[in-house]
Amino acid sequence: MHPVVQLNVLQEVLELFQIDDESSSAALQQLQPDQDHSESVVAEQVFWTLLQAAVSGTSSSHTMQFEGSIQSHKLSVLLDSDSSNTFISSELASLLLGIQPLDQPISVRVANGELILCSSHLPNAQWSLQHCNFQSDLKVIQLQHYDLIMGMDWLESHSPMKIHWKYKWVLIPYGCSFHQIHLKAGEEPKTAFQTHFGHFEFKVMSFGLYGAPGTFQGAMNVTLQPLLRRCVVVFFDDILVYSKSFEDHFFHLRQVFQLLAKDQWQVKLTKCTFAQRQIAYLGHVINQEGISTNPDKVKAIAEWPVPSNSKELRSFLGLAGYYRKFIQPFTIVAKPLTELLKNHTLFVWTESHQSAFDALKSTLCSAPVLAMPDFAQPFYIETDACGAGVGAVLWQNGHLLAYISKPLGPKSANLSMYEKEYLTIILAVDQWRSYL
Repeated sequence: MHPVVQLNVLQEVLELFQIDDESSSAALQQLQPDQDHSESVVAEQVFWTLLQAAVSGTSSSHTMQFEGSIQSHKLSVLLDSDSSNTFISSELASLLLGIQPLDQPISVRVANGELILCSSHLPNAQWSLQHCNFQSDLKVIQLQHYDLIMGMDWLESHSPMKIHWKYKWVLIPYGCSFHQIHLKAGEEPKTAFQTHFGHFEFKVMSFGLYGAPGTFQGAMNVTLQPLLRRCVVVFFDDILVYSKSFEDHFFHLRQVFQLLAKDQWQVKLTKCTFAQRQIAYLGHVINQEGISTNPDKVKAIAEWPVPSNSKELRSFLGLAGYYRKFIQPFTIVAKPLTELLKNHTLFVWTESHQSAFDALKSTLCSAPVLAMPDFAQPFYIETDACGAGVGAVLWQNGHLLAYISKPLGPKSANLSMYEKEYLTIILAVDQWRSYL
């Protein structure tokens, strides 16, 4: 006998139709295996309304649907408070990676009494919904009109929360970093937006508001100001605490949490890691040896296909350019490629472009590890100039900190070698003035 879990949205429907407790109990009893078909007319109406809204996929003012994504696939999502688990459709699951069989199959009972056998799942699945990322164990069943049904396991993992089933809003406290900042009273109409389900306004700062990133970054800087660049760096909601020893790290963490608690910031434990000797941060890997490129990003660059248009080339240069400080002649090597991006330039891929493309990929695959700067020690700059461009290297105690390079235009190429050297010094000092 397989264990049975319930899959329905009766709680929402009963509240929407304002059914009394007696009728509610009768409707819920329809889900029992030994229930006959002699229930009340009201209960049957609720039962069929459920089928119309949740099973047939019809849209009405009494349903709430979302759009999300998983592994680059779009999701049609239904929030279901009476489902004991979070389910994903077998059709979509066939396109995903990581599907595993269950140790014991589970029978899922739908509102119409039908039993669906669930024999596989997608553990620790990463998926997103409205700019928020989630991780869930998704059970695979046959779903006709929804790709994903969020059940009680998902709701409980984000408790405490406030739920109003009649008006269909769910408040998850501090589920997103931006939403921890409340809007000034009277400013809510500026965030208004219209949907098929009515007119809505934000009460907290949303992700897409103009100036929201700067506001959030400024708020984090104010909170962590006593520790910034001493043992903490912060970029939006990514807080990096660094220390020379475990004892110092424990003390610094306590200080960070005290500052966050003082300003009533909350963090999510599942997204935190502590006492790490190596960590990926903002596309880099940081450890005791220094700063290196992220292997996942480098792999994406190494496997990048040959661009067929300027848009694809711009995307490649944007990703590769993020690691330009790891490549000494980056801009000089990439010059043939950047020439293709100029206005009124016909996109024609030649051998010189292919050579520059391959050179950038191979250089990034063997990029050096950059040392961490020590502001108690002096910095040194080494410059060089040639006919094609200029470049400089930032050193400290014999360890490489960063590269910089710049190709020369027609006017600058005619300068004397002395003038090019001077130009390199100006470029390096301007670029690394914060170190010098």
